[in-house]
Amino acid sequence: MLIVPKYFRPSKKPAPHPRGLTAAEERLIAAIDAEEAKGEKLREELEERNERVKELQGEEKEAKKEKAALEKTNKEMRAKLKALDRKLVKEDIELRRAMASNRYQQEMIDMLDRRLVQLQAIQDQRDIQSAHRGREALTHRVLNRQLKRYLAALRTCIIRMADGRSSPFIDRLLEIAHEDYSPVEEHRRIRDMMRSIGAGGMPVMGRRVMQVDLTDL
Repeated sequence: MLIVPKYFRPSKKPAPHPRGLTAAEERLIAAIDAEEAKGEKLREELEERNERVKELQGEEKEAKKEKAALEKTNKEMRAKLKALDRKLVKEDIELRRAMASNRYQQEMIDMLDRRLVQLQAIQDQRDIQSAHRGREALTHRVLNRQLKRYLAALRTCIIRMADGRSSPFIDRLLEIAHEDYSPVEEHRRIRDMMRSIGAGGMPVMGRRVMQVDLTDL
């Protein structure tokens, strides 16, 4: 039996790595490679997030610009609405004045219509009484006195209504008031003159004219 010395026996240690690395070093390298792969992946995700942040910042700037534009437009619209509101208030006031003028004019026309009926009745009485020759002079004096009182009050009404104002309507009324017509014809001319003015044509005047009481004439 051949006895081989111990130092000539083959070693039980693992064969060396082809690159000269141990298994622990290989595991360490593999772990490092895995961490580098994770880091690369995280880096890519970070770059994507940075790009997304830049996009969001751009969108935020655009949103701020749009907000500023909307605020400016809103401010302009508020100013326009205020101006329109003032205009509507002014037009409402003018409309109320025109309506008041129309009501006043209609009251004057109605009053003149009533007086015209009274004048016509007086004229009819005068015609009837004129048939009685014996009382003709007395009747004419009484009726003429009544008509003169009425026409004087009517002229006073027109002059008070004018009150220093000047317009074609008022000038024509004053002209009619000083012309020499028969009582019924004069009253009819004044009434037709007021009716021919039309809606809104008569200026807004005070109520002093309506205070002239002609019921007792």
